[in-house]
Amino acid sequence: MIVDGRPRDLGDRAYLLSPQDLAAYELIDPLIDAGVISFKIEGRLKGGPYVAATCQTYRKAIDAKLADTPFRPSRREELDLAQTFSRGLTPGFLEGVNHQKLVRGRFPKSRGVRLGTVIGVTRRGVRVELAEQVEDIIKAGDGVVFDLGRPEEQEPGGRVWDVQKAQGRPSLGFPVVELSFEPGSLDPSAIPIGCDVYKTDDPALRKRLEQSYSQDKPARRVALTARLAGSAGGPLTLTLTDECGHSSSATWPGPLELARRRATTADEVRDPLARLGDTPFELGELTVELPDPVMVPKSVLNDLRRQAAGELTERRTVFRHPIADPDAITNLRTKVASGGASAPRVFAATGADRIGA
Repeated sequence: MIVDGRPRDLGDRAYLLSPQDLAAYELIDPLIDAGVISFKIEGRLKGGPYVAATCQTYRKAIDAKLADTPFRPSRREELDLAQTFSRGLTPGFLEGVNHQKLVRGRFPKSRGVRLGTVIGVTRRGVRVELAEQVEDIIKAGDGVVFDLGRPEEQEPGGRVWDVQKAQGRPSLGFPVVELSFEPGSLDPSAIPIGCDVYKTDDPALRKRLEQSYSQDKPARRVALTARLAGSAGGPLTLTLTDECGHSSSATWPGPLELARRRATTADEVRDPLARLGDTPFELGELTVELPDPVMVPKSVLNDLRRQAAGELTERRTVFRHPIADPDAITNLRTKVASGGASAPRVFAATGADRIGA
């Protein structure tokens, strides 16, 4: 790097265009107070587990703000967030300009979670003083890499076969563990004392996060109000209405027949109408308006449910309000200049439209 016309030795900081990853979950309160109503996930080079962990964290932070309760993620939640993809976490420029804090410059890609420091090697493995007092921060099956300060090369590391508590003289007071690897996969003598150790992969965490989205189930179902109306000799109509007032109807031309032995009961109507498993809905209040003792075939109820739920799903996907106001910046400047700006509304999306990060 040339600074003011002179070369500057940057030591091991060779990646000046690889900043740490933005983490603003602790700043949700002032951001919402400032009028922010949507948070964007940075998706480049990221995978599903990263999206899941990030959305979960920001969802909790946003909900806590809307409920006027304090939010502070546990250290385990912070580590899980960093594990999915991280060159380190930073509030970026949201707390002011600090280039030295923003860019470490020691590696260009995700490094995972820093486990600790190598304090010794044995014939079986490597002794590490952990940097965290967190249960199961490292376990068999996890992937690790030993940071030699040369990320452009193939640095030593691999899958941990076994983790044992070990003796040592910890400088920070944290536990010392001995990590062993598959025989022949790693030369412990090549690991320098004092180098940092990073956990690059956690299969158990990855599996848990993948399960949160792989089943393709709505995170929150919308309760529907249903009305089933008809009379003997006429049609049968099912109307579904969501919490926002969107409605859809489906009609069976019939004719409905009088019950010869036993009329269809309200409970027998509710069961087929409540089978909304492949939709974002759940059945709430049900009104049955069948003044005559009629017999309603279950196949008819199933067909009406599918038609009405499908139509309602389509109607809910139509945007009834503009996503963006082209004059938003001008309006905000005018409000700020006048000093009489009222607090903007804050929206908390739910279900498939949840605010993420």
